[in-house]
Amino acid sequence: MAWLGKLFTSIALIIGSMFGGHAASAPPPAPPTIPVPSSAGLNASTSVGSSATSHAAQGNSGAKTKAASHVAQSEADILMNQIGCTNPGSCAAICVVEGFPDACRKLRALTDTGGGNYGTGVVSQGQTYGADAVVTASPVDLGEIQQVSKYRSCFGHTYVSNDTDGIPELDRSMKHYFQSTPAFTGVDKTKEMAPFDGTVTAINGALDAPFGSQVVVAASADPSETVVFFHLDPSAGITEGVAVKAGQVLGYTDPPDGATFDIAFGWNASAAHPIPQALDSIFNHMAADVLAQYAAKGLTPENIVISKAARDAATCNYPPNGGIGSPLGGSADNWVVLK
Repeated sequence: MAWLGKLFTSIALIIGSMFGGHAASAPPPAPPTIPVPSSAGLNASTSVGSSATSHAAQGNSGAKTKAASHVAQSEADILMNQIGCTNPGSCAAICVVEGFPDACRKLRALTDTGGGNYGTGVVSQGQTYGADAVVTASPVDLGEIQQVSKYRSCFGHTYVSNDTDGIPELDRSMKHYFQSTPAFTGVDKTKEMAPFDGTVTAINGALDAPFGSQVVVAASADPSETVVFFHLDPSAGITEGVAVKAGQVLGYTDPPDGATFDIAFGWNASAAHPIPQALDSIFNHMAADVLAQYAAKGLTPENIVISKAARDAATCNYPPNGGIGSPLGGSADNWVVLK
């Protein structure tokens, strides 16, 4: 009966990729042969002054928010009519059976309440989020990393939400994958650190099982700003509700392929809403001294971010279920190789 167990495992992995879980990604392209970077870690206590600008989430008037939500609700109604369902919850089963067609993906972007699931509410469109320098410590030790995927790359899973202008994006990966050097490849070898002073607001082992947990850290300076760590085995003492300091070790990675793990930056992630309401590259929110550490390795905000216009013009064409397997996933253009 071993075949039956394998069948159930395969079904679970497929469902997980549809609704926010993480099956193993295809391996990234091998980077050019490079010497293993120095094992000297980054300064774990790096800190700077408070961010210059907070995001503008509170600046919208009630009338504008209400109007934007009404527009989104109308679009959701049209999509539900196309799918043949009466509410977002009943749409989920139909979409799975029908192979998750485009109308389903658009509906999920409009009504997503986290984890890639269909929700009962509507994500307000037209909300803008400002740039700042809230990230005061690198979330990884650069001596343990050999390459980083670009924001909006086609590697790994689809991961989508609203952009910083509150406009939904689809068919791309709005986060960063990090590939460990050979010396740090494997389970519990690559460490991850708190990117700012903050609080661990969620630890969800079910979403990434059996490869670690999803861990959400919210910034003390602005608790709506959050970083999601995927495939992380939390260290002792890292529990929900605990306060952490910038540069503090949160745990070690447990990546499906032994080498790549992912990090997402956004607003309003939580246990109930694992996918933030809006997403951006974490490199657009780093303090100058943190960016300088990456610049010394050849990575800058300019070369690590694919623009929305460029990705719209060259879509990833992920499978209809929104999971793994973009035809462009194996391209070296998805990555910045560190010096």
